[in-house]
Amino acid sequence: MLRRRRRGVRIVEQTPAYLTSAPRVTVTLVVRPDHEQEALESLASAAASLYDAFELLVLDVSGERPAPAVRGFLDDHPSLPARLLRQPEDRGLAHSRNTLTKHARGEHVLFLDPGGRIYPSTLERLVKTLEADPDAAFSYPMVAAYDGGDRPVELLSSLPWEPERLRQGNGIDGIALIRRSRLLELGGYSTDPRLAGWEDFYLWCRCADAGAHGVHVPQVLGWRRHLSSPETPAKWELMRELFPTLLPTPSAA
Repeated sequence: MLRRRRRGVRIVEQTPAYLTSAPRVTVTLVVRPDHEQEALESLASAAASLYDAFELLVLDVSGERPAPAVRGFLDDHPSLPARLLRQPEDRGLAHSRNTLTKHARGEHVLFLDPGGRIYPSTLERLVKTLEADPDAAFSYPMVAAYDGGDRPVELLSSLPWEPERLRQGNGIDGIALIRRSRLLELGGYSTDPRLAGWEDFYLWCRCADAGAHGVHVPQVLGWRRHLSSPETPAKWELMRELFPTLLPTPSAA
């Protein structure tokens, strides 16, 4: 077991394959209390990837209740390049994702949340699409959302990149492959607590505002449980303050 600390984050375990690997993609996951089973399902979906130049990077923010099953998953997959980090407190999704970005070794990063899963062909397809457009900041697929049943209730990320659509709200799911260098240049995810639940929407708006763009893969390559974040007037007001040109007030649009 490793006990090294870095920026308040402790490395608690890594697989034998981690140090000898040279990943081009880092798949990340944040583990929170009471979501360990969903986290294992997400990890299993990533581990089944047909793309072999990737690593798994997991951040455990479960406080006084560490996630032993995740450590067991790494023990059961010694040939999978993977590292488990632990943070003493949960400082929010955006902070966790920014932390994982700093620790990632891949050129590109894909963020999974517990309950989000990908298919074996997902990474290869997203990498191929992203690298076919050197100027693109990210590539994203269609994502099916389920609500406790066997049939999807919503299809997310169904349309090509058009910044004007952001004026109607976020239509792009968080399952996307992002160039790590570009994400760092953009300042990562907003840690403003007033935008909790809108972390992805903020990032896509930040990309558009900076002249960056994403490339769409018109294929369902991921699925997740159905999530919702209320579109409160206060959040919209803040977003319009941050991106006045991209998100003008309705009267000015």
